[in-house]
Amino acid sequence: DSFYDDDPPLPYDEPLLECVGDLPNLKRLDLGHGSQEMQRYLFDYSLKHRTLLKVYRMVKLVTLDEDNMPEPFSSVAREEAAKAKALQKLGFKFAKKEMDG
Repeated sequence: DSFYDDDPPLPYDEPLLECVGDLPNLKRLDLGHGSQEMQRYLFDYSLKHRTLLKVYRMVKLVTLDEDNMPEPFSSVAREEAAKAKALQKLGFKFAKKEMDG
């Protein structure tokens, strides 16, 4: 993998930057490629190091741990509220995309 911008993008460079850019309140991103071998494949074939550095600047916490499970919610009510909020935002984004054609 090269750090130069003039190299052609890898398959996940542009989609990841677009996705993270569309989520300005994102505080944590877990990519879950913790083993050295998996990280090598990630950066050889899917994602440039330069892209990951850009994502680091946009998100508070980015991890490449093998265990990418987020910390548990402190209560069931908070978990349900977070799920409902996420589904509402996804539904709005989907509906807007459908209307824009």
